[in-house]
Amino acid sequence: MLSKKLEILLVEDNPVFVKLLGHAFKEFFELPYQFRHLIDGESAVRFLNSYTRKGPANRKNLPAFVLLDLNLPGKNGMEVLSEVRSSVFFDGMPVLILSSSEEQEEMDKCLRIGAQAFYVKPIAYDGLEQLVKELQGFSRNLLSKA
Repeated sequence: MLSKKLEILLVEDNPVFVKLLGHAFKEFFELPYQFRHLIDGESAVRFLNSYTRKGPANRKNLPAFVLLDLNLPGKNGMEVLSEVRSSVFFDGMPVLILSSSEEQEEMDKCLRIGAQAFYVKPIAYDGLEQLVKELQGFSRNLLSKA
């Protein structure tokens, strides 16, 4: 049994998508979790870098995983992903891409840089249900390795 909540860092600037995803998580995600939500890439990098200032022991407090939108204001998701993957401090912290893009080249680039997965944002609520169930499976896999 999970003793603490999974912290999921959601970096997404679309408030409608955030609200819909939150509802889908409440309805379909069976593990204890909490979202930390940020709306732009600069905030995400600052937030994650705050862990590095507290030293290597703080790695255990990193989010269980990051859900990162690619199309963010300012620093985009690809830039955030590149910065995160350039630091060994974040090795092992899964970054999962959420994007409205279905371009194979973009998907491949994200995976090459170090994203664990690339999900196309669903346009219907049943697609959100499927996404949340996939994320739950991903989370269970993470927990079984912990």
